[in-house]
Amino acid sequence: MLMDKMLTIDRVLSCLLIFSYVYFVLGSLNVALNKPTWQTSTYDGAVSTRAVDGNMNQVWTGRSCAATTNKGESEWFCVDLKQSFDISSIKIFNVLDGGRVHIKGFEIRLSSTGLCDEAGFTSATPCYKDHTSIAQYVYTIERCNQASVPSLSARFVFVSVKRAHMLICELQIFTESCPDGFYGTNCNLRCPANCADNVCGKMIGSCSNGCQGDLYGNRCELSCSTRCKNGKCNARTGKCIGCKDGYYSDVCEESCSTCNGPCRQLDGVCLTGCKDGYWGCNGLCLQTCSYCNTGGCRIEDGVCHNGCQVGFNNPKCFNNTS
Repeated sequence: MLMDKMLTIDRVLSCLLIFSYVYFVLGSLNVALNKPTWQTSTYDGAVSTRAVDGNMNQVWTGRSCAATTNKGESEWFCVDLKQSFDISSIKIFNVLDGGRVHIKGFEIRLSSTGLCDEAGFTSATPCYKDHTSIAQYVYTIERCNQASVPSLSARFVFVSVKRAHMLICELQIFTESCPDGFYGTNCNLRCPANCADNVCGKMIGSCSNGCQGDLYGNRCELSCSTRCKNGKCNARTGKCIGCKDGYYSDVCEESCSTCNGPCRQLDGVCLTGCKDGYWGCNGLCLQTCSYCNTGGCRIEDGVCHNGCQVGFNNPKCFNNTS
């Protein structure tokens, strides 16, 4: 009994050692993290399939490594990635147990249809067969070595051996990029609904290609100003891409209503002169020339174009003659 306990502790510590050895590959996403897993097992001589603890972070449960037993047949372990991925590498962590290793001569099968069950295993396509002469503590598979599968692309990943007992400490499956529409450390979160082209950054979900419609912000959660021309603004800053006539500034909140048409967004300078009755230096149209006849006054100095109303006689029509 004591030896059994020591052996169990040894296995757990060995798994922890290997688990800490390689957990994260820089620039890659471990899409097996927290995904559902199944494995073959035998009860009273009958083959069945059972689900493994969903909090396993691949295979490691925090209590022991995953073991399968299937007398006389291929035993397998399966991860359902929940969607298909272009896989960049697969890592299988063996178990250190008194100097022995528990997986060698294994096979990897891939599938994008079916289930993690015996039928799914049977129909899955062989991708990789281990031909190493010496068992490894960590196997890294970056490409298939079977002609039937040109690339590592799948939703369901099976690891199997043809012997009575298989023990795996951990299985990691990496991809370089999430599929369109998803992000997160294991690509299980959906991009914000308003991201253009349904594309977002793979780590934090910021909208990479801008926003749909009149929205802005890292996650396209904010609305552009209603005074933006055509409702358009910069997807990151919210700065209007042009203003409606009569407004200026970054978000078009300042008025230039005395302009005869649009004004410059930067500073409100009137682009096509002033409305009748207004003039101003630098084209700002902030001063009045209210006593001119129709036609207004010169924008630069306020001199009336068509003379003064009755009772006013100087060029700027501000002196009453009465």
